[in-house]
Amino acid sequence: MSDNDWVTVAQYTDPTAAGIAASLLTSLDIPNRVSAWPRSFQRDIWVPPEFLSEAKRALEQGAVPEQDLTKLALSYPPPDDAVLDSQTDDTTRPPRIAPMAVAFRS
Repeated sequence: MSDNDWVTVAQYTDPTAAGIAASLLTSLDIPNRVSAWPRSFQRDIWVPPEFLSEAKRALEQGAVPEQDLTKLALSYPPPDDAVLDSQTDDTTRPPRIAPMAVAFRS
């Protein structure tokens, strides 16, 4: 099969998003190619026709629900050097900036 027989499975205007989607497909052993159109921000992801439904399913399921992300984030304690809002005396004031010392030479 030549690359001319491949079909577009997704289109992205963000090159980073296209790269992430292509990496996901690659990790699932789904052959893919990312093409960029000249003078355009559009990126197309191509797959062989026999992988089209599997690739669509993988890309649609790639989104992680917000609830799962929150649960994962809260399952790890903050680092030891983290300053929590409850540890500061006043979070409504902007931080105080120390005056700069300027030295002049003659």
